[in-house]
Amino acid sequence: MNSQSQAKTSARDSVLARFMLGFEGDSLSRELSDYLALGLAGIVLYARNFRSVQRLRELTAEIRRAAGRPVLIGIDQEGGTRFSLREPFTSWPSAAHLGRIGDPALTEQAEFCAHAGPPH
Repeated sequence: MNSQSQAKTSARDSVLARFMLGFEGDSLSRELSDYLALGLAGIVLYARNFRSVQRLRELTAEIRRAAGRPVLIGIDQEGGTRFSLREPFTSWPSAAHLGRIGDPALTEQAEFCAHAGPPH
């Protein structure tokens, strides 16, 4: 094992590899970029990080470049009832809301739309 692969193994197995972090604004700080380079598992995006679809594309590319490897990029989702990213993103009814309606066909339709494929 050469020193470069040892560094990658150490980063992957580090404490950082077990966490995802959020941040303020719509661009990465130098510190967060460094954490990604050292093996941070990923980033969680919140409404505070969203300015426009174009900027979100740029931000996710910036995250991937900083990591230099495949990295997790998540979106905060408050249990299906609050959506962090507003339009043009789609919001789905929560499972509790669908349960209160009590219409299995509607629930199946929501499942189908959410997964863009036939329900299981």
